[in-house]
Amino acid sequence: MDENLSNIVCPQCGTSNASNTNFCIKCGTKLGSTPVQNVEPINNIGSTLGSVSTVSSSFVSQSNLNMFQFFINAIIKPFDNFHNNEEGLKDIKHVGILSGILVGALTLLNLISTIINTVRSKSPLTNQVTWAWEKLSNVQWIKVIGTDLLMYAGILVAIAGLYFLGSLILKKSANFVQLLGATTASFVPYCVFASILSPILGMINGTLGLIVTIIGIVYTLIIVIELMNHLIEIPNPNIRMIFHAICLAIFFTVISIIIKNMIVSSIQSSLGALLFGVL
Repeated sequence: MDENLSNIVCPQCGTSNASNTNFCIKCGTKLGSTPVQNVEPINNIGSTLGSVSTVSSSFVSQSNLNMFQFFINAIIKPFDNFHNNEEGLKDIKHVGILSGILVGALTLLNLISTIINTVRSKSPLTNQVTWAWEKLSNVQWIKVIGTDLLMYAGILVAIAGLYFLGSLILKKSANFVQLLGATTASFVPYCVFASILSPILGMINGTLGLIVTIIGIVYTLIIVIELMNHLIEIPNPNIRMIFHAICLAIFFTVISIIIKNMIVSSIQSSLGALLFGVL
């Protein structure tokens, strides 16, 4: 029998070894084991790690959001801002932080407005402005802050929820967290126009303050519709318009009922306190 037939060929380098050899005489590979993959030269490891680091940094930069820059761009260029941060707005942590900041800002601004409206009074005859800071003792702070927090958070969740339910009815794929992120981004202009600029300009001229508020509402609604069109793709324009009309009609109907009940409750409380004082 040929001696070569009983030899063991190294699977790594191809060298013929004696049948009773456990390790290759040339490369040292354990015979009878599976081939070892070629190891990348040490001088290429640095470049490989650099590539991994670049990819990792790119992923982190896409998923993480610069909060301050996000809110600024939401006013100046809302569509580009959303598209650039679209991947990050799928993360519930990021969306939760953004929504919390917006709700907190709206609540704080409304609290400041409440304080000013409570202590500031203007005479219709002389246009003289007086400040009665003692009136602040009559404000129910916990109720005011709690109501605002629930109201603003409820508005964001309600809009995202309505569009999410609508997408389920139309059998369109949609991510609720991303819809909530889009709604939050859309309400940043409202926060600036209606909650910051309007009260300031309103102290100068009431009509000017009202105009700024309307601009903020219209601008916000346009952004909401455009972003929802991007996230919920409805090819038929007629169905798309009806879809938006139904979602927004339901939303404004519910909001109107809530505001009406709040106003009625406030009037009743004021009348009750007045009658109690008289009696």
